[in-house]
Amino acid sequence: LRVMMEELPRVHRNLYHTTPAAAFESAAKALHERIPTLARHQIILEMARIVALAGDGHTNIYPTRDAAIGFRTLPVALYLFRDGLHVRAAHRIHSDLAGARVVRIGDVPVDEAYQRVRPYIGRDNEMGVRFFAPHLLAMPEVLHAIGLAPSTDSVLFDLEIGGSPRSVWLRPVGPVELMPADADASWHRKTGWVDARGKATDA
Repeated sequence: LRVMMEELPRVHRNLYHTTPAAAFESAAKALHERIPTLARHQIILEMARIVALAGDGHTNIYPTRDAAIGFRTLPVALYLFRDGLHVRAAHRIHSDLAGARVVRIGDVPVDEAYQRVRPYIGRDNEMGVRFFAPHLLAMPEVLHAIGLAPSTDSVLFDLEIGGSPRSVWLRPVGPVELMPADADASWHRKTGWVDARGKATDA
């Protein structure tokens, strides 16, 4: 945390263009005092929150860009469409969930889950949040840190599948897939995963 706070203003062209230095220092001091009570993943998320105060999309701490963070993914890939958050792909162990609409995560509605994860995302505008939030909401470490899961080992999702409600506890299936820096490859079909596009029919 100390090194991060020293390096941020040194390497950033204009770190305080959106948030004043005092706000950064106050957030860092608060985290420093809480570190003994936090788990590793919680500390990482709180550091991400501080970095996101910069208010630009190139200044961030993202589990999808740094293998050293070591967060895991649940067996669902999510996407925020105009009509809500959906499971755009699912691991084969939960293949029947592909295409489902997410209603609640833990004990909160999807809209609140989105608002809870928003402060951890460095972005230029709201489109940056809309892009990264679905990725973070599929990570058990993130969901536990923002109070949507009882642990990092399982998360309760309330879904709507074909008009019928369903609740399912999801457990991590492996490490988060890292993203290339210059493109969105998250929509590429993955071996062992069922893509909702495969269930689509022509209108």
